[in-house]
Parts: sequence; C-alpha cells; structure tokens
Amino acid sequence: VLTLEPNYEEGKAKGLLANAHLKQGAAYHRQKNYKAAAEEYVSATQIDPSSARTFYNLGLAYKSAREYKKAVTALETATDLDPSYDKAFRSLGDIFRATRKKKQAVTAYGNAIAANPKDICSFRSLAKVHSDNKQYSRAASTLAKAIKVKPADAQLRVDLGFAYHSMKKYNKAIASYKKAITN
Repeated sequence: VLTLEPNYEEGKAKGLLANAHLKQGAAYHRQKNYKAAAEEYVSATQIDPSSARTFYNLGLAYKSAREYKKAVTALETATDLDPSYDKAFRSLGDIFRATRKKKQAVTAYGNAIAANPKDICSFRSLAKVHSDNKQYSRAASTLAKAIKVKPADAQLRVDLGFAYHSMKKYNKAIASYKKAITN
C-alpha cells in the first residue's frame, strides 16, 4: 500500500506500520532479545524519523545490549526531537555514569530534572554521581532538593544521612537518619 500510495489515508498506513514495529520491538525487548528489538526500532525510525519515543526505545534496546555508543546516539536524537523527554535524559545519565563519564552524567541528570522537577530518580542518580566524585556537599544539596519534592521518601533521608556522614557532619547525619525512621 505504501509503495502504491504513500499518502494513503494521509499517512495513516505509515503510522500503523511504525507502531507495529514498535510493538514487535517491545515484545523482543521483554524477551531480552535486544538485537532483534533494536532492529525493529530501527525499522520504525526509518518509517517515522520524527518520533522521540521510537528513538528512546531504540536507545534502551542498545543500552540493554551494552552497545553504549549507539544507545547514546539514539537517546540524544530522542532529546533533540523532544527536549522535555526526561526519561531519555535520565537514561543518558545512567549510561554516562556506567561508563564513568561523570561530567556528562551530571549534565544529563540535570537536564532530566529540568525537564521534570518531580523526577526523584534523577535527583537520586545525580546525588550518586556527586558522591562518586566525593562531592558530598553537592550530593547533600541535591538530596535536600529531592526531599522538598517528596518529603515522605525515607530512602532520600537515608541517602542524605550518608552524604552528611561522608562530610563528617555526624549530628546532621543522625538527624536525617532519625527522620527516615519516623517518616
């Protein structure tokens, strides 16, 4: 149908075909067949190169297959297409952290937080990068911001206590641990 009439129902056939590739890619991904998933997502991107979601899924498939360069390229395309795609930024941060590109991880997590200031996972991941860099005061500051967003999250308070402990601010650490227990 696409060959005979590329504008069939105003492009509806293209959308249906791209969606079929997305669904098959997701099925392969659930089966942990990441190479086949990536192939399906690549097919979907060729049909609809404007879909940030498709590039995000492609990036996740490559990330799962540990093909990090390809994952970064796909995820960066997703964020170029949709600069508010917080999950794509967070996935970029995860890859950069795993590959020890800490400056890039900080930037990616910062972009994720800017895109979605309620994304606690990005705050927590950013704090971990700061802790990995022994920048405990930055970790504590990041965690304090996260606690303002989600004050009942006990794990954030435990993480904050650890950051204070690492800075040898034991009274603040104990206070944070106590709040974690009483929440």
